[in-house]
Amino acid sequence: MRVTLPTTDQPVTPWQPRIDGKKAVGGAETVLIVEDQALVLTAARQVLERVGYTIHTAASGEQALAAFEGLVPPPDLLLADVVMPGQSGPELAEQLVAIRPELKVLFMSGYTEDRVLQAGVAAGEIQLLEKPFLPEELAARVRSVLD
Repeated sequence: MRVTLPTTDQPVTPWQPRIDGKKAVGGAETVLIVEDQALVLTAARQVLERVGYTIHTAASGEQALAAFEGLVPPPDLLLADVVMPGQSGPELAEQLVAIRPELKVLFMSGYTEDRVLQAGVAAGEIQLLEKPFLPEELAARVRSVLD
């Protein structure tokens, strides 16, 4: 397979998430992303860093819990996958909110058929971002939950 791309003298501008043609609104808060899929973790980190957030990451609930109290600056938001090996996102959130009650939580999941999870979303108790999501959707939902 051969891929041929045209050459250009134009400078390359870094990608920025956009919503309706406008730059996505970011912030200066700190986000802890907990995701067992490395590709999703890396992509979410890059998107949120580009719109100004300070990011901490963990590949499991256990890893996040072990590091949580030592994170500087402390997280304002937990962005966690719902289904992970070992400790689930909701289990992790319950423990972290007990340590830091002002912590906001946004879950992400590709398993949206879970009736218990959907009941929590419908009741307004759970914030859920369905996978797959666009970078713009991620930036907008993070901002919305923090606000």
